Amino acid sequence: MQPTDRVLLIMERPEHRSFYINTLPPMGLLSMASYLEKRHISADIVDYNVEDVNMDFKEYQFIGFSVYMSNIERSLRRIKSAKKINPCAKIIIGGPSCIADPEHFMQSKDIDAICFCEGEEALYEYIVSKDKTGIKGFLVKDGDAWMNTGERDWIKDLDALPFPSLNKVRLNKYDLSVRKAKPISSIITSRGCPYSCIFCFHSLGKQWRACSPERVVEEIEWQVNRFGVKELCIYDDNFTLDVNRAKNICDLII
Repeated sequence: MQPTDRVLLIMERPEHRSFYINTLPPMGLLSMASYLEKRHISADIVDYNVEDVNMDFKEYQFIGFSVYMSNIERSLRRIKSAKKINPCAKIIIGGPSCIADPEHFMQSKDIDAICFCEGEEALYEYIVSKDKTGIKGFLVKDGDAWMNTGERDWIKDLDALPFPSLNKVRLNKYDLSVRKAKPISSIITSRGCPYSCIFCFHSLGKQWRACSPERVVEEIEWQVNRFGVKELCIYDDNFTLDVNRAKNICDLII
């Protein structure tokens, strides 16, 4: 990593914004930002769901996009614009759509890497490594060809991850159609789900991994005390897979 390296992480809004009445902080990007900054890599975040800003893409050496079903087209247009402005920047995409069907994005000449795994460790390694083809969990452009670097293990110890960088977004901009109070935020206490529902991307795998109840309540307290959060949406794929753990979390909150 060069001392001047900077990272920009982008959440593009859906193509048809009126179809989506809820907005919550982009916890995946916020978790990656905190992981990078803990390792002394500067990371900025733009969530176009709640703000429309003109970014100077020339300031960044790495630009990452979180891509899901409803924002694919807008993300690809923004990627094309960013690459035109800053051809030297490495464009990395990840998110549910990339995990579900990474090959779909190989048609874009502006994308340098497609991450089909969890982003924290993988993105950090991609940034600091000279040999991009040696990092598991990616489709990496190697000249005019694409190289699959192989499957990457899911992160097992979620307690070891730092709290998400909520300071990088404006919480008062987020909202749900059904709520009691603001500011509203979200929390992810586990990842993955072992079931096989056909409508699900399984974007975090079928191996269920969970934060400890103590860690969950510690993050809730942190969000409330540090940011004044009044309401939390639990955004797990399957919060109650371990019912005893869910009960322990509730007991600790009480």
